[in-house]
Amino acid sequence: MDASDPLTAQGAIAAASLVGAARAVALAEEHRPPGGARAAPRVEVRVRPRYNPALRSAVFIVPGLIGVVLTLTLVMITSMSLVREREAGTLEQLVVTPIGKGSVVVGKILPFVLVGFVQVTVVLLLGRFLFGIPMRGSLPLLYGITLVFMLALLGLGLLFSTLARTQAQAIQMGLLTVLPSVLLSGFVFPIAAMPRAAQWAALLLPFTHYIESVRAILLRGAGVDALWPRALALALLATALTALSVRRFAKTLE
Repeated sequence: MDASDPLTAQGAIAAASLVGAARAVALAEEHRPPGGARAAPRVEVRVRPRYNPALRSAVFIVPGLIGVVLTLTLVMITSMSLVREREAGTLEQLVVTPIGKGSVVVGKILPFVLVGFVQVTVVLLLGRFLFGIPMRGSLPLLYGITLVFMLALLGLGLLFSTLARTQAQAIQMGLLTVLPSVLLSGFVFPIAAMPRAAQWAALLLPFTHYIESVRAILLRGAGVDALWPRALALALLATALTALSVRRFAKTLE
């Protein structure tokens, strides 16, 4: 069984043991001779937890922390930095320069991409050496999916920067994004246990697809053949958010 999530695995182990015990009792009753003693159990359940044999919660939580850290920092910092520049008047000074609007957007996003890669590397190193998190999959694949995820977050932060007029509004918008992402993405609660409406809402969150991809790469060693649906959904969300934010940001500059 897949024991990546220790809570779900413990419930599955208990259920499998109960089913095996009930079947063993039924078979013993069927094969007991009339008036004789009960036969020995004919069913023995042996559960082999894979990917997390010790059922450690850190193995499940730490990979998800990568997405939490990126969501907190990239969305909040991107939206607040642009609003701060608008309040200070430096954004208008940048607009009157010969630099194109696309170059302005790229110049604002690129430093945060580098910061995001540094954060991912730090969390991976700490998780490996402090918590013993396995790294069974391809790190280039992990960084590639992380890049797409960061583009989606930066696009969302840029969109908030065009909607917010003050830094306080930008912070509130960021919190309204972080909390649903943490609660609905499967980081804390299994998505399968949520109501149907919450499951559909989770599919619209980039964090949902990213956290499943990270856990699959690090814990199960999954490759492109197993991750392409998640990667495709993440790429579509990143493209839509980035295109919408860049278009609105260009109108704001005008």
